[in-house]
Amino acid sequence: MAKVLLIHPNKWGRGITAIWIPSHTAVLRSRGHEVELFDATFYEDWSVDEVSYNTANEQYRPSDYANHIQMSSTPVRTALRERIANFNPDVVFFSALSSHIHGEGEYVNIQYGHQLLDGSATDALIVTAGLQATAQPMEMFSRFPLVDYFIRGES
Repeated sequence: MAKVLLIHPNKWGRGITAIWIPSHTAVLRSRGHEVELFDATFYEDWSVDEVSYNTANEQYRPSDYANHIQMSSTPVRTALRERIANFNPDVVFFSALSSHIHGEGEYVNIQYGHQLLDGSATDALIVTAGLQATAQPMEMFSRFPLVDYFIRGES
């Protein structure tokens, strides 16, 4: 069976579990594959502090959210390279459609995943899916040359 590394390239700086992560994990594990997740959400050099930004512009109510999370000072690409080296996946998959589509955040996940993987050494197949692959299928390979396969629509 295959070893599959899922990458959640979230830059929002708040915990959002896209519905594709548990659904893909469950399907893959039910078929005997080994699955791990690399979540880029809580890395200082990657995430945007959306909570503070939206609290300041009064979209969010003030809260003590920052007291409940811990940001990593390890560079996100270093952490991802270490995960790839240690797990040695056969397939790396990132992005997909989910139930919390909110414009830019979902649309750029292929770009964010590609940016995270740039410079990583792996023989794994790189697979992605989502809004960009669905909306602009003919442009995907030239824009994101690290990717081996694109899936249009819900993966």
